[in-house]
Amino acid sequence: MASSNSSQWLYVPDYQRMLLAEDLMEASCASEALKSGVYGVGFGALMAAGSGWWTGLPFRESLPMMGRMGGVVGSIGALTYGTVCISAQVREKDDYINTGVGGFVAGALIGIRAQSLRSVCFYAPMVAAGLAAIDFTGRNMREQESKPYEDKIKRAPFLQWPKRDPFAERWKEIQAREAAKSE
Repeated sequence: MASSNSSQWLYVPDYQRMLLAEDLMEASCASEALKSGVYGVGFGALMAAGSGWWTGLPFRESLPMMGRMGGVVGSIGALTYGTVCISAQVREKDDYINTGVGGFVAGALIGIRAQSLRSVCFYAPMVAAGLAAIDFTGRNMREQESKPYEDKIKRAPFLQWPKRDPFAERWKEIQAREAAKSE
């Protein structure tokens, strides 16, 4: 089957479809956690490579650092997103609370890595609140982006009183005065 488009071989992922919240309800949590962990390993290794380059470490010293940081970031990412997926499937609802639960687990893992109960008690709620707030605002922005322009401008701004119409008020005064004169 020949195509007139010569760039048909190039795979361009559909990122909007990948980010849809409905996919999380039917997803396999193990595969989602594995995917997130692999992304985390790559990101952590890149962060460590950049840090090693910035400080001028030789490659033989930055390579173990890349492995350590990649493993830590990958495990945190896998555990976080696996927990988010499990929470969404248990609650049968995908919202920012699931992200908060995943953030709590990630913060607890960071605190455990610091080997201190005080760190666990600090990092777990802080990471949970931070991730839940980021997810909440991101969801609201995505919902606003999907609305047409007319629906966006119909919504009254927060804490703004309805604007006064002086002409309508004046017209009511005139009508009341005319009604009082005629009686």
